[in-house]
Amino acid sequence: MSPTNPREDPAAEVSVTAPVASGPRRAAATEDDVPTLADLRPRSMNETASATITPEAALARDEVERTRLFLKLCAVLAAASGLVVPFVSGSVAVRAVVILMCASAVVIVLVFRRTLTAELISDHRRWSVVAGLLVACSAIAVWFFGVFSPAPMVGTFGIYFLCLGRSGRIALWAYLGGAIAHLVPSVLFALHVLRDPGLLTPTASPGDMLAAAAMVQVVFASTFALARGSQRATRDAVRKLHSALMQVQKREALLAEANLELDQALQAGHRGPFTDRRVGDWLVGEIIGRGAMGDVYQAQRAEGDQRAAVKILHRSLAMDPAHVKRFLREAQIVERMRSAHVVRLLACGNFDAVGDAEEAPPYIAMELLEGHDLAWHLRHEGRMSPERTVEMVDQVCDALAEAAGADVAPSAESRRGHPGTLRPWTSRR
Repeated sequence: MSPTNPREDPAAEVSVTAPVASGPRRAAATEDDVPTLADLRPRSMNETASATITPEAALARDEVERTRLFLKLCAVLAAASGLVVPFVSGSVAVRAVVILMCASAVVIVLVFRRTLTAELISDHRRWSVVAGLLVACSAIAVWFFGVFSPAPMVGTFGIYFLCLGRSGRIALWAYLGGAIAHLVPSVLFALHVLRDPGLLTPTASPGDMLAAAAMVQVVFASTFALARGSQRATRDAVRKLHSALMQVQKREALLAEANLELDQALQAGHRGPFTDRRVGDWLVGEIIGRGAMGDVYQAQRAEGDQRAAVKILHRSLAMDPAHVKRFLREAQIVERMRSAHVVRLLACGNFDAVGDAEEAPPYIAMELLEGHDLAWHLRHEGRMSPERTVEMVDQVCDALAEAAGADVAPSAESRRGHPGTLRPWTSRR
């Protein structure tokens, strides 16, 4: 039976020794015991708050990492193209130019990748230079291998990446640059206005070649639309997630404030109808707990300095002989328990004074535990360690075994699921 959470069936009144326990709250708690709002805020909330960034910062960080990967792949493609060129046909001068462009692209891309930051990506001028270099290298590679060869596939790779970025201007510039760089020579070659210098030249009719060029343009446009749509969807999702996270943090802050106010209210103590009165041999003080059947007061023996937690039956229930009998049974069960994890009965009385709840209310005096209950620990710690939980449950089982040994059985009300028969237990130092 606990002053903080009074029980209606003492068979369930189990206390736990340290380190879990600290017992019920006392009205006379010192100011040092009063937690601050920071103490009550869950650790997970503190960690989440410190790790929270804005959607713009999160997207910028993601863009930096994505750009580093893209530049690395570009360097690999440029190096692979430069290594293949010496082994294909074509004039030496043209192949030398292509190799030089591939080597320049590898060096510039790797240098830019090494110094890449979010601020550098935000610098549209420098980023446009690198993007322009990549587009130029792609155009030369397409010109060398042929506009109707598989080389234009590289264009979709670059367009998709650049269109995923934050800058809509660079995305549009990359798409138009790649599309025009392929469309103009394709039309000129298909109509035989210019001779196709590529290694892989088609032998199809002009109409077939124009249709192939048009399909490449459709693929470029689809890639542009897909990338920009993905970028907008990602930004919206990040913003919604950030908004939801902020709402959770606000609610956790409100909950922490409510817990703080609850602890301060409980620690301050409250006067009850029997405060400053004598009940049996006890001088009753402030209320330190409430239950379905009665209030629990901090009390002191009238002749001596022994302190106790005195549970007094509610006035309305004290008028009913059935509730008085049940209250007596509670005292009898506690008296039979000898476990170190169950509160001790010190005294009880006034069970025959049915109807005289004002002058001689039925009461049960128990030892006064000092500290905090389990609910207090859960509010402040959030989650108990497995070691403390195992020790706590072990002590609860010891108390239940003691109850079974004392031939304590559930009451009829408990078997019928009577409200209030299942009570939380408290911890004890």
